[in-house]
Amino acid sequence: MFRDAVISILAVIAKQERLGLRERVLAGLRRTRETGTRSGRPVGGPKAVFRRDLAVELRRLGKSLSQVAKLLGISVTSVRRACQNPQELIQ
Repeated sequence: MFRDAVISILAVIAKQERLGLRERVLAGLRRTRETGTRSGRPVGGPKAVFRRDLAVELRRLGKSLSQVAKLLGISVTSVRRACQNPQELIQ
């Protein structure tokens, strides 16, 4: 008889904890949606700030992607993106 009572009490406590956890998770998701983030992290990565026109010019002069990246202190991927559409720099 006492065993059933203890099990019932523990079940009620576990249920309350599950409800509290669910409420905290939903509140956190709501807060991240309001602030424009996903899982607390900003949506989209930080943009690399560098002179894209200089990256394009260095590539035209025959420098490799890694050489340009090293000279400008940015990643190779950023150089590749900057050099994909150089006409965007004119606008």
